[in-house]
Amino acid sequence: MDIMNSSYMSQDLTTPRQDSTHPVLWIMFLVCYAIVLLTTIGGNIVVITSYVLNDFVQNTVANIFILNLSISDVLVGSIVMVVDFLTLAIGSWPFGDIFCAAWLSMHYFVIYMSVVTVIVISIDRLWLISDVLRYKRLQNHTIARVWSYWCGSTPRCTPSFIRCRPTTL
Repeated sequence: MDIMNSSYMSQDLTTPRQDSTHPVLWIMFLVCYAIVLLTTIGGNIVVITSYVLNDFVQNTVANIFILNLSISDVLVGSIVMVVDFLTLAIGSWPFGDIFCAAWLSMHYFVIYMSVVTVIVISIDRLWLISDVLRYKRLQNHTIARVWSYWCGSTPRCTPSFIRCRPTTL
């Protein structure tokens, strides 16, 4: 399935929303979304701050992965969710063609990094349980692995920047 041609992706978001959603329900939805958005950003900033300020926390491999997940989730909250919230609240895409393409690429990138990080944490925990000797050898390369995930994900998400159509998300 081509994601750019799906029904969600082909909606014209340059015109205001015309639907029958009750205004009170819509406002309740936006308030709930805002609470989730603020919790996402605030909670992950607390995790990042505790990692930076506490030397004991910095010394474990698992916490490096948790820091990586927090960074990607802060980016999800501050880039993806904020723009989504504004688009939902306004009812149309107010940011223009260039920002559409840049936002779509960042959207794919930060969501992809969040998912990759969860997978890597799962693999890391599996290695810890199943092969302790191998796990201790792999701990030395954790920061290099994290950087490789971020750098390796960039080319994966770049085509969305090229393929974005101005009037669609």
